[in-house]
Amino acid sequence: MRARNSIGLRAFLVALSIAFPAHVFAAPQGIQDKKAEAYARAKQQMPPDLYLVYRIAERVAIANGLNRPIRVAVRKNIDCAGSLGLDPVGLKCQSLQLLPEVDKASNFDIWAAQVVGTLNGNPNAFAFSNSGALFLNIAMLKELTGKVDQAACVIAHEMAHITQNHAEQKDGKIKELDLKAGEKIGSAVNNAHSAQQSARTMALLFGGIAAGLSGDRSSLQQTQMNIAIANFSAQAIAPQIAQKALEYTPSVGDSFGKMQGLSPAYVQRTLQDVNNYLRDFTLALAGFSRQLEYEADLLGAEYVATAGFNAQECQKLWTETMPHTQDQLIERLLPEGVKDPGVNVAQGEGGEHDGLTMEEIARKAFEESVAQSKKIKDIANTKGSKKIESDEVPKEVMDQLASSHPDGMSRASAIKNHLAKRSRLSDLKSQGSARLSTIFIRNWSYDEQSDSVIISSEMVRPEQAGLKANGTTGIDIDQELGF
Repeated sequence: MRARNSIGLRAFLVALSIAFPAHVFAAPQGIQDKKAEAYARAKQQMPPDLYLVYRIAERVAIANGLNRPIRVAVRKNIDCAGSLGLDPVGLKCQSLQLLPEVDKASNFDIWAAQVVGTLNGNPNAFAFSNSGALFLNIAMLKELTGKVDQAACVIAHEMAHITQNHAEQKDGKIKELDLKAGEKIGSAVNNAHSAQQSARTMALLFGGIAAGLSGDRSSLQQTQMNIAIANFSAQAIAPQIAQKALEYTPSVGDSFGKMQGLSPAYVQRTLQDVNNYLRDFTLALAGFSRQLEYEADLLGAEYVATAGFNAQECQKLWTETMPHTQDQLIERLLPEGVKDPGVNVAQGEGGEHDGLTMEEIARKAFEESVAQSKKIKDIANTKGSKKIESDEVPKEVMDQLASSHPDGMSRASAIKNHLAKRSRLSDLKSQGSARLSTIFIRNWSYDEQSDSVIISSEMVRPEQAGLKANGTTGIDIDQELGF
């Protein structure tokens, strides 16, 4: 009898959730009042912007049953390149971007960078899946003014990066690409050292022969002098090579550093190979990153729908307000005239590659890359023209770019197609409504030092959430141990 009643109640909740969207689904008044009290207590402790992000993130976590803690924070922008003169992609800049608000008296430079960055910064949100941390900057919040559904899309997208462990996946890809690039660069550097040594040996050999035949040792002395000058030049540029090597990932940096001892002429010759390998490294990583973004788009849209927000706003957000940056990066890195096969896959929906598989598009793109490279070299080698070096992009890199849109659709079309599966979305909304209608909420802890909120994976009654007496963990140890 109890089981039958349970089934009947579940059917009633599902029917009710279909009739009313999840974000207007009304829990019993007593439950609402208790939750309202808990959230009012949270609102008193947190800054308004942080409270906004916390509430949306917590709702997404509950509705989707996400079983891991999430830390959320809002940060001011820092223009590292402009205000502090730091590498905008370096670790120092990244650390500064994670800083909570700094007051003028404690550090004027960082305070000034935060103020200037907030005035004209770029909208940004990012997540670290290894630590479960999610950050939005003030510029992003300005972009989302009055748009709660789009704010949910941003937060859910970043939460998808966390739940899918994208940071760890990307780290693994970087290590894989680093090893490959390091091996190729190491081979090119070794070849340059061998060629340099062979050239010097031959020069000394011919200089000695000439001196022996003529009795004039000037040619041999001149050859020795040239080698000494080359050695001095190599020593002079060695510190520059060592400094540059530090900018790269471990394997690439080690291989690049082995160019020390090469004369400037051989360094210049080898740099062309190095640049090509680094270009391929960056292209492959950009393609992989685009694939992760694509996954976060679709899963984030599901999270949004499940939590009762309007998921249709995600399509508008990710195609108009916040388009991917990987497409522009890939376009700049590819040789002139070579098309991005990932974009061609997306354009296959009625475009020039309609009807082709992703493998066929990748192969065609690679063939076009080879043909374009040969064309550029032929033009460059024409008499009177300035030589331009351009190596074709390896097939495995073109394959990575092609596969970065796994469903063979553009970002907008993929999200639109995903949201068109109404029966699936209806089921998700029903599940979300049922989870949100219970008395329980996620336990949380506001960390004043970092100005962030830790949303625990533990579900508690509203009156137990966010209690300072229980510390960061939220654990009442006396109750747990029973003395």
